[in-house]
Amino acid sequence: DKYLLLSGMLQGADYGILLYGSGSTVWQLPFEGNIISGSLHPKALFAVFNIIGNDAKQRLQVVGPTGETLWEGTFREPIYKIKALEEGICAIAGDRACLLDYDGRPKWEHEFSGQVLRGDIGDDGSFAAVIKDHAGNLSQNIQHILIMLSSQGKEICSYSLDAPVNIVYKDRDHVYLVDDDGIMVLSQEGLLISNIKQKGIKQLTVADKNYIIANHETFSLLLESPMGR
Repeated sequence: DKYLLLSGMLQGADYGILLYGSGSTVWQLPFEGNIISGSLHPKALFAVFNIIGNDAKQRLQVVGPTGETLWEGTFREPIYKIKALEEGICAIAGDRACLLDYDGRPKWEHEFSGQVLRGDIGDDGSFAAVIKDHAGNLSQNIQHILIMLSSQGKEICSYSLDAPVNIVYKDRDHVYLVDDDGIMVLSQEGLLISNIKQKGIKQLTVADKNYIIANHETFSLLLESPMGR
């Protein structure tokens, strides 16, 4: 709440910028390549950027409190999601979920049996990822599976899905899955809590425990959350 992490183009280069809440600049740093996303440590001690380099390789770059680069490393698979927490850097790549320290050393890794399609990371470091996998060793049928991991990388549950998922949103207690027909809400243990029928959702925002904002192509809806009052 006291800082704002931004990225943008300046004189033909991508920059990462950390601002105080008042709007004054903490640091401003040019990057080689294009910034895809970023995440700020809860106390603003570190900023982590997900970057596609000029060589088309994807990398993470960790910036310290005064704008100095502390570590950078490439991944062999695309990086879909990053989150900077007290415990380290949480990341979902195309084949795995992992927790790294701020020097880039892995604390744990969890390899998935299939390709990651979507995923999200909660503020507590827990993971929710949707993977595409074969139904069996000899089968050509593809199935989509939700896999939920604890903040220690332990598998909590797996959930076979009936339809492809467009959006995954993870908070501390629930997982929200959006497909073409609406929103499924699951508990932290993978139990189905609610199924909200609403076609055409393009973006989902969980405003608070009482309300969900569903953005469509040309309009938005305020929905009452099943976990509300």
